[in-house]
Amino acid sequence: DQNETINDYSYSQQVMLYVYDSGDSIIYSDYVWINSTTTIVIPLVDIPYNVRLEYDQDVIAQLGDENITYIESLVDVEEEKGKIFGFDVSLLLIFFVVPLIYLIYKLKIKQKRNSKN
Repeated sequence: DQNETINDYSYSQQVMLYVYDSGDSIIYSDYVWINSTTTIVIPLVDIPYNVRLEYDQDVIAQLGDENITYIESLVDVEEEKGKIFGFDVSLLLIFFVVPLIYLIYKLKIKQKRNSKN
């Protein structure tokens, strides 16, 4: 909880979390313990489109309408173009291609020295 230190009371609630893909299929569902500023990281194979916290009558929440029992939000997922296994391609170039070029250069210099002898 990001604000736990500024709250006078520790509190949390168990809420059903649903994650949907763009075809409205559930790709994740489970009860999670949250409070007002909890951050949850869930690794998913599919790209999430919509996230819903399903409240019931036992959960303390003030929603805009008494008939609404959930809060949902669309997920803004940035495309991971130019990434390989979570690493930026330019980072891979720096760590692999640049040293490779350096090694090739050093080998050519060594070959030139050996050919002169």
